[in-house]
Amino acid sequence: MNWLNEGVNEYYEWLKKRTFVRKDETTGWSVVSTPFVGIFNDTIDIFVKTQADGRILLSDDGNTLGNLELLGVNFKSSMGRKDILERAKLNYGVTFTKEGEIVKTVEKAEFVQGKHDILRAMLELSDMVNLTTHRVASVFRDDVKNLFHEKRVNVTPGFIASGRSGIRFTFDYLIAKPETEIVLQTFNHLDRPNLATFLFGVEEVKPVREQISEKEFKPIALVNDVDNKVKGEFLEALRNRNLDYMLWSERENPLFFEKIA
Repeated sequence: MNWLNEGVNEYYEWLKKRTFVRKDETTGWSVVSTPFVGIFNDTIDIFVKTQADGRILLSDDGNTLGNLELLGVNFKSSMGRKDILERAKLNYGVTFTKEGEIVKTVEKAEFVQGKHDILRAMLELSDMVNLTTHRVASVFRDDVKNLFHEKRVNVTPGFIASGRSGIRFTFDYLIAKPETEIVLQTFNHLDRPNLATFLFGVEEVKPVREQISEKEFKPIALVNDVDNKVKGEFLEALRNRNLDYMLWSERENPLFFEKIA
């Protein structure tokens, strides 16, 4: 697995070189500029402040939902979008203020996990801009769940596992087999940031899960290539790392389910 170790090390270096921190001494807020880009192709920033009780408050300053609303994504009128907000709260432990900020409060020792969680929530919610109107009420992950139910595939949603560094990662589905743990991550819109996050999570979780479960840990990317065009280079990146993927356009093919059989 030297190729994967090298790839993850490169990812770490990429993160470190492109992450910048600046502090406003007047307000006490610090801004962590990440290498990930938002809806308007600007950097995703996380705002951080130490509270009076010593705990750390993390916020997106309202940028994620605010930018979506500028593009006409309305949350109040759509149950589908409200469901997405609730899912983010459950998966990443974030909350939403009345002003539309995404926030999370953690102990100082949990800052790394907290930063990871709020960033995942921001990225996942930003992906809502890629949902066309007819797909808002039934997003891709729900389509996948319905297909599994129809085909009687026994899956566990929202599988959470700790990595080597202690950071917890959430995968959309777990399929437990006698000799294998299959984890599925759905991608409504596969891009460089969420692909990199997926690869990072796999490298972190795989050795831990294989030691605990004494089973092979098999991650699979389930990609929506019907509503969103998928770049060949991203699929090639998965193949180069010996990771499987399933294309939504092939779901009617009997061979589609062989990878999770």
